[in-house]
Amino acid sequence: MEDKGFSGGMQDISDMGIKCAGCSKDITELPFRPKEGQEVHCTDCFRKKKDEERESRMIDVSGKGIKCASCGKEIEKLPFEPSGDRPVYCSDCYRK
Repeated sequence: MEDKGFSGGMQDISDMGIKCAGCSKDITELPFRPKEGQEVHCTDCFRKKKDEERESRMIDVSGKGIKCASCGKEIEKLPFEPSGDRPVYCSDCYRK
């Protein structure tokens, strides 16, 4: 029986001849079996694409005097417009 979805592990797709949509590198393993015509990226291009998408959603708040509620560091970018009624944390403190 052919596995058509996510199984929690990597699937060998070397027989499909799929190339990365970003860099044209051959892709031999994925955590899913792609559908025909589906755009697929290698690990490096996937991470780069996600980082670029995340960065494009960031709002420039530099010069607004917004400081981290934990360490006091001035915050320059946020993924949202702060409302002022809740604490805001820099990325380092948020990860803790």
